[in-house]
Amino acid sequence: MDHKHKISVRNLVEFVLRSGDINASFLSNRRALEGIRLHQKIQKSYPSSFSKEVFLRWDYKKDERELTIEGRADGISYNEDRYLIDEIKSTQHHLEDLEEKSNPLHWAQVKFYGWMLCHIEKQKEIDLQLTYIHLETEETLSLKETYTLEELENFVDFVMEKYWNFQKLLYDFREKKQISLQNLSFPFPSFRKGQRDLAVSTYNMIQQKETLFVQAPTGIGKTMATLFPAIKSMESDLTQLIFYGTARSTQKSLAKNVHSQLKEKGLRIKSVVLTSKEKICANGEVRCNPKDCPYAKGHFDRVFDALIELYESEDIFDFETLSLFAEKHKVCPFELQLDLSDYCDLIIGDYNYIYHPQTSLNRLMENEKRMKGTTLLMDEAHNLVDRSRSMFSESLSKESILEALASSSLSKRLNQTLTHLFETVDSLIYGFSSLYKKFPFPLEQALEESRFAMNDFLSNIEEEPSDALLNLYFSILRWETLLLYYQEDSFVLYSEKELERLSLLCLDPRFPLEQINERFGGIVFFSATLQPFSYHKYMLGGKEKAPVLELESPFPKENFKILHPPSIPTTYQYRESSLKDVSQFMKEFTEAKKGNYLFFFPSYAYLDSVFEENQSWDSYGKKQTPHMDEKEQKEFLSAFYGEEPVHGYAVLGGMFSEGIDLVGDSLIGVVVLTIGLPGLSVERDLIKENFNEKGLPGYDIAYTIPGIIKVAQSGGRVIRSEKDKGQLLLIDQRFARRDIFSLLPHHWKIEPIGNIEEMKENIDNFWR
Repeated sequence: MDHKHKISVRNLVEFVLRSGDINASFLSNRRALEGIRLHQKIQKSYPSSFSKEVFLRWDYKKDERELTIEGRADGISYNEDRYLIDEIKSTQHHLEDLEEKSNPLHWAQVKFYGWMLCHIEKQKEIDLQLTYIHLETEETLSLKETYTLEELENFVDFVMEKYWNFQKLLYDFREKKQISLQNLSFPFPSFRKGQRDLAVSTYNMIQQKETLFVQAPTGIGKTMATLFPAIKSMESDLTQLIFYGTARSTQKSLAKNVHSQLKEKGLRIKSVVLTSKEKICANGEVRCNPKDCPYAKGHFDRVFDALIELYESEDIFDFETLSLFAEKHKVCPFELQLDLSDYCDLIIGDYNYIYHPQTSLNRLMENEKRMKGTTLLMDEAHNLVDRSRSMFSESLSKESILEALASSSLSKRLNQTLTHLFETVDSLIYGFSSLYKKFPFPLEQALEESRFAMNDFLSNIEEEPSDALLNLYFSILRWETLLLYYQEDSFVLYSEKELERLSLLCLDPRFPLEQINERFGGIVFFSATLQPFSYHKYMLGGKEKAPVLELESPFPKENFKILHPPSIPTTYQYRESSLKDVSQFMKEFTEAKKGNYLFFFPSYAYLDSVFEENQSWDSYGKKQTPHMDEKEQKEFLSAFYGEEPVHGYAVLGGMFSEGIDLVGDSLIGVVVLTIGLPGLSVERDLIKENFNEKGLPGYDIAYTIPGIIKVAQSGGRVIRSEKDKGQLLLIDQRFARRDIFSLLPHHWKIEPIGNIEEMKENIDNFWR
């Protein structure tokens, strides 16, 4: 077995030598790009004696094991029998401050390069140089030191001695992992119908580094059918990392459960379940600085020991485990999980960690080689269309700028630039146009000037900045990052006069998603509702000829009764007049077979009006409310496992319409009211017009398809296993329309009913 592992010089020294506190970081994608540009500018100015981007590699051997250490030195000069290594770093700090106190990690990196080059070129002494370049002024500062080979040997020995304990854990675990992969078999006696087809297609996709689109009905076991072959492909190194993307915490639990099931069968891999900073924060309030958070203070002094103990003792790093060890070692659990992600085989987390331009997992997204070895499994992928639109959209209000300007102790320069930004935003809100396809240059310039001024101010002040100033700063960073993806046929800038703000709206997410997808190995987008395939392939950045797989329901069709009374209108103008008919059908639908039901509505307003109307007969009603926290969500769902029947009133597309499993008698029926069209809005109309201009069906893309997907997901709650039996009532005249019917799941057999008596007879026969 090959015992070689690889690590970059930068990652190695940062991992071992980090120390001190966590402090809010003022970085952005735009800054990273500027850093690259400035690196290149300095490299172009090198004299002829310099070689640029010199690849250095050294095989470090110990205990019959080998670790390959590699990196690229920015510049190496050979002049008069003497070597000099130059390492370039961009900075926002004042250069005069760095003359006295440069970053020790920067010196560590260049010292490691010096040690490698001394060995390669048989040198006893070498000159090492740090060149700092200011991001805004582009002024430079060079700091030069001479080191002997003996000094560098002592430094490297210290670093490697500390790192080797952890590296040994990686070696030992890799052997266990490889043996377990060889012996791993499917954890159940047989595959469900269609499950094997999905598993084989997933494995083939990984092998060919393709993108696969899968529609697989609820209950087929999609999580196991995609994760098992992906994990198995690690045996032959077809993939090195799996990212399982989800939209909801319930789906994260399903993926974690698959790892647990396979672990019981002998699998040894490491997985981390990523949790948002707000949810996992141990401080009670997210304030990432040593003054306000004891876990941030001294975090890097303690995190190395926490990592080693946690990696050695656990295979699944979930919320509970991370919180326990973070408390034990007094480190930040959010940062701890990010560190662990570097050493895991499976990462389970929100789509944001891959696609969001600012909250993506930087340590993965900055490693092109690791990305190419990563397989993406995107669960409930239909959610990613609207989610990605929101990821690539942003607003900027006059009020937010005024609040930042009200902060005390602003520098004169910052005050001037923010005032200019305010005036620019104001002129665009009340300007000649309310829509801007071409992004206005004055706004781009004002944002850039404000960012530079805020960078300078925030990087050099001693006191804690105000929340208003920080909020505006991060908003500006988001705007500038989004401009990296801006295309006139995919975005629009529009003014909202009543709210006194500018909004940047992503109309068509295809372009940014396509750019990100291409950086990964293979991708499976899967869902119970991925029809029409042409729509999802386009929206999710897939190629037109990308393979698709549509699987039939594995469950007996006779166990699912779907009824539709085509006489009841539920469009907005008829909702009040049809309220009594709707209530009567719901009453008889639930009384024909006593049990637990879910009723889904297009809005909270309609939900409340029907709930009120049903009070005369429904004593089992329980409402979903806006902004329910996790405790309230659990209480709502736990009622379905009680002794008394429950009728849950919920919204289409909400937290209870997908990603939940109410198996057996916990749910025997669902009522869906309306075809679920999103409410009319400026944003939806802009999306519609954008696709009409492209010669595509704008109304369907903006309204109809998203609505029907919600209907299909909600109806999919009824049948969750082979033994489930249940009924679905669709209330809306439009379900009878051919264009609407064609978008519903193909395995749904919908029976029209003329009246309540006919419905009751159908249900009696079904349950008999």
